[in-house]
Amino acid sequence: LDTPLSSIAFARVLLHELVEESVVAYEPMALERDITFEVSTPDQPLAVTGDRARLSRMLDTVIDNAVKYSRQQGRVSISGVTPRS
Repeated sequence: LDTPLSSIAFARVLLHELVEESVVAYEPMALERDITFEVSTPDQPLAVTGDRARLSRMLDTVIDNAVKYSRQQGRVSISGVTPRS
C-alpha cells in the first residue's frame, strides 16, 4: 500500500455495512467447509473515517483467511465494540 495519501478517498465508513458485505461474499466458501459466521455489532453504528475500498479489501483478507484456516464445521466470529467515553 505504497500509495500517496492524495489518492486515498477519506470518508465516513459504517463498519457494520462492510462486515455484512464481506460475510455475504464469503458465505458460499464458508458453507463448503460447514463454517458458520457469528456476527455481533453494537446497537449504535460503528463508523470510522477511512478509504472504504481499502477497508473493505482489508476486511475481506481477514475473513478469507479466517474461513480458509478454520477447521471444518468451525465458526468465524466477528465482533464490533464502541470505545468507552
